[in-house]
Amino acid sequence: MYAKFVADLLDYRGPMIKDGMADFVAYASLMINRMSAFEKTQLNISKLINEEMGIISRLTHASISTSDKYPIYVFLGCHTAEKYFNLLNNKNEQELLREKKRVAYTKLLHEAMKTNPYRHVSA
Repeated sequence: MYAKFVADLLDYRGPMIKDGMADFVAYASLMINRMSAFEKTQLNISKLINEEMGIISRLTHASISTSDKYPIYVFLGCHTAEKYFNLLNNKNEQELLREKKRVAYTKLLHEAMKTNPYRHVSA
């Protein structure tokens, strides 16, 4: 509903983004492009933002798109607005991102199981 309101304000008539896609693009890009930082912070996005930018964020993956820090998540993951919008609107790029995230997640899970078989890894 909020997205529709903003689209009307900006007179945007393009395709609307599916629920959850913006969260997925931000999180998956962050996970893939900052893999070593993710490993060091034990998959804690808030800790990653604090260590990389000195900004305190107490939010979890589930609340990325409702966070006032959302642009930071996108910047750290996608680096440019062009890449972010391409990922949001290009189905082929989304599938490629989904596969890269799956590979990265599997790698993180494998590493976590080697070091601590009881550690929880969140997709």
